[in-house]
Amino acid sequence: MEDFLTKLDMIVPLPQPCKEFLRKHLYYEEYEEKEILLKPGEISNTMAFIDYGFLQGYGPTHWGMTVFRYAGKGDLYISPMSYFQQLPAVEYTQALDDTALYELSFNDMDFALKEYEEFRNLFTAMLFKSSFRESTLKIMGTYDQEEKYQWLIDNYYHVAAEHRMHIAKSIGLDAKGMAALKRYNRKHE
Repeated sequence: MEDFLTKLDMIVPLPQPCKEFLRKHLYYEEYEEKEILLKPGEISNTMAFIDYGFLQGYGPTHWGMTVFRYAGKGDLYISPMSYFQQLPAVEYTQALDDTALYELSFNDMDFALKEYEEFRNLFTAMLFKSSFRESTLKIMGTYDQEEKYQWLIDNYYHVAAEHRMHIAKSIGLDAKGMAALKRYNRKHE
């Protein structure tokens, strides 16, 4: 927990009362590879800071099952519509790898946002980072193959090779792009 709080402190320095609150209310949860954390119809009651592992959010669209967001070590992960509005989710959240999360309940998050300005700043910074990735995935249909490949390398160079391959498939990288990615993975492993 202390290492995690130190990492948060490096993003936005948190006052001691905020750290004490987080020590009492954050809980650590581990999930196995391929485990489903949230299903359509369930209400997302937690936001998660990813200690290790990799998550994806996906659900049905008129194109079929579509990945909406990815998140890895150091990211904040939430199912936005379900979490913020406390409505049933329309998507799945799945661990793509063995994953560990520091989770904070909706009520505790709400309290921390109201009580601690620094927590609001931290939350905003981390949410902006994750929503940037999500909006990027939504516009992937407008990228040509070379741009998709470069976007993948620029944004996911730090994740495991098998996860880069999974993302590449979900954004529609063609056979030539997949071959280039396999070469990149071999070179950077």
